[in-house]
Amino acid sequence: PDQYLALVLQATEGCHWNHCTFCHFYRKASFRIKSESEFEKHLQAAKDFFGAAIRLRQSIFLGDANALVLPQSKLLKVMDRINETFPMSALHSGNRESPGFRGIYSFLDVFTGDKKTEKDFGQLRERNLRRVYVGVETGCAELLRFLNKPATAKQTLEVCLAVKGAGLS
Repeated sequence: PDQYLALVLQATEGCHWNHCTFCHFYRKASFRIKSESEFEKHLQAAKDFFGAAIRLRQSIFLGDANALVLPQSKLLKVMDRINETFPMSALHSGNRESPGFRGIYSFLDVFTGDKKTEKDFGQLRERNLRRVYVGVETGCAELLRFLNKPATAKQTLEVCLAVKGAGLS
């Protein structure tokens, strides 16, 4: 809800886990990471599609589900290309005459992909990542099993501490 006017850019398609009991968003889509050339074409297509109206967008949301699951080296390249293609404003003043996005936002679960450290999240913050949405749902082990989430409360705490330690929301 707080990303209502976001430009959604897809570095991945589908969900890396795609087995949560409650979620059916990506059941028919296999998870895949876009190649560098595919992502480059995607960035240009988004820019061309929106044209001057892109100034109405306030932030960038990196998707699909769980896009931060990308290996760090690939994710840094994705973030660099986003920043080269779409200017970020140092202070988002709401002045849409001077285009600039207020930052990049994305989802991350706590149990798939390479585990990111505080240093990793710091590198992403330096590339304008501002907030990480973490699919916590619950800290109750029994309920996590019921939801088919192979996470633990301890893993969730570790990820959240690394995100906060890097200065991210």
